[in-house]
Amino acid sequence: MPLSDIAYARLKSDGAYRAHCRLTKNAVCHTGLHLGKCGYMFVTYALLDPRTTSVFYVGLSNDLTTRFIAHITNREVNRAKNAVIDELRSVGMLPYCRTLEVTDSERAGRESERKWIDAFIAAGETLCNIESTGRQR
Repeated sequence: MPLSDIAYARLKSDGAYRAHCRLTKNAVCHTGLHLGKCGYMFVTYALLDPRTTSVFYVGLSNDLTTRFIAHITNREVNRAKNAVIDELRSVGMLPYCRTLEVTDSERAGRESERKWIDAFIAAGETLCNIESTGRQR
């Protein structure tokens, strides 16, 4: 299954989320991509608002399913991103997750993430990303 098909999550009876494939509606079990020079593939991805399909966050992960679940359960201090996700959850929705690029090293992944952030900002998207300096982009 292509990673771009990991698009949403369902709330389980125990209160946890489980990622599902957009096409088959089946749960996604395989989460890590164990390939590449350092043993993993790195995925640059975007979180999209399903109401508008606008991108509000760009990230990098070697375990996209776990990372997506961390986003939708607000396990981070990024208040702007959490606010968008909370707004979606208040109307019974969750963000879509889209794969933008797959790289075989963390360094290439970081370059990819920066490139995509710059591209979305140039296209007029308002991103909730926080740079290492702590300021919002």
